[in-house]
Formats: sequence, structure tokens, C-alpha cells
Amino acid sequence: MLHAESLLTQVDIVRAITLQAVESLHEEEADVQPEGFNNTIRWHLGHIYLVQERLAFHHAGYPVDVPPSYIDLFGNGTKPSNWKTQPPTLAELGCRLSEQPERIRKLLGEKLTEPPAVPFPRFRGKLNTLGSIVMHSLFHEGQHYAAIKLIKQRLGPSPGRLA
Repeated sequence: MLHAESLLTQVDIVRAITLQAVESLHEEEADVQPEGFNNTIRWHLGHIYLVQERLAFHHAGYPVDVPPSYIDLFGNGTKPSNWKTQPPTLAELGCRLSEQPERIRKLLGEKLTEPPAVPFPRFRGKLNTLGSIVMHSLFHEGQHYAAIKLIKQRLGPSPGRLA
């Protein structure tokens, strides 16, 4: 049985780890795309936010809080080399990412054991509660956190930032 408070605590912890990984990052560093990588740290942060909105709120039947440009910037299959609009600053992304876990807690905290209002068709319907969908979003965020860490390793240390 899903323990809602444990899941919500994990949402907070995973997000704190992600944000801590980029807290001393400079704007220019967020846009470096090392050889062998498809995206940048800025893209990964925007993608984490966009996907979490879709997974948590869309499937719960709530409106998603996503600026229209985010879909073209951070949606599946997008990449910075194809951007036609200015991406958000690290401060904007950080603010959105920081506020998202509290919105999940507030809007979904009591509903995590309920079936989704909008079914999640992937994985043969096995993600059949809002909590299981949110739990899956943590796996997704972890994948992108790993990519962020790898890019940071490639960047190496810089003045004012620890590698």
C-alpha cells in the first residue's frame, strides 16, 4: 500500500538533490553541450519541470502550469540547437522547480491512492494511481539528474563553483 507522506517526502528530497546540483551553476555553464551529449543542463532542468507537470497534474485532471514556450524548448525530442525562442533563466527554472513539490503536496497529497482522472497508457496500465505516476516521475527526474551530473563533470571546476 502506498504511504502518501513517504512519497511526498521523496518528491521533496529528489527535488532538493536536483536543485543542489545546480545551485552554484553560472548561466553560461547551463548552456554548454559537451561532445556526446544531446542536451544542456538548462534543457534537463526545463524538461524535468515540464514532465513533472504533465505527470503529476495532467493525470490528476488539474491544469498544468507550463508557459507555452516550454513545450517547444523542453518537450520530448527537443534540443537546444533547435531553439527558436529565448529559454528561461536559471533563476526562473529554479523558482518553478522549487515551488513544484509544494504544489504536488497541496493538490495531490490526499489523492495519491486514487486512480488518475486521465489514464496513463504506458506500462500496460500498471501506473494506475496518482501516487504511482508521481513515483514514476521521480525515476524520470533521477535519469536527468544523472545527465546533469555528467555534464557538470565535463565542465570541471570553475571560479565560484565546486565541481
